[in-house]
Amino acid sequence: MADTGTDAETDVAENDAADIVVDTDSTEDLFCLLDVPILEMPDLAGTTWSFCGGNLGGVQMTQEDYDAALEQYGGKLEIVFSDDGSTVQMVQGGGTLDGVCEYHYEDEGVRLTFDNNGTDLVYACVFADFDGLTMVALSDTSGYNAVYFVQ
Repeated sequence: MADTGTDAETDVAENDAADIVVDTDSTEDLFCLLDVPILEMPDLAGTTWSFCGGNLGGVQMTQEDYDAALEQYGGKLEIVFSDDGSTVQMVQGGGTLDGVCEYHYEDEGVRLTFDNNGTDLVYACVFADFDGLTMVALSDTSGYNAVYFVQ
């Protein structure tokens, strides 16, 4: 596993990992995706997606929320897919978490599993139209907690 950055960043990632329960079998009834078209998954190989917002507790992030979240991650949070799309990295301001991709074409999504010092950090991702193609990384099945990324 690659360097995970500062202790503060590792603590944030570990706290996030403790709350994650992901079911990638269905994208029905996800709160943050109500009335938002789900799009076909693009070819992810060799792409980089940058943090652009999210939905926390059923409420869309404000600019203040976004700025605070980005600061927690050292000013940078990206999802970088390998050239063949089989592996992925979560790049933070001070370090990187390595992971693998599991594609679910019937649901138009991908499950990303990152190694966080031996603990799995899991996100189920679908693609939606939030004023353009957006990768929605869900940390649970409610849709009340999601992180948004754009290319």
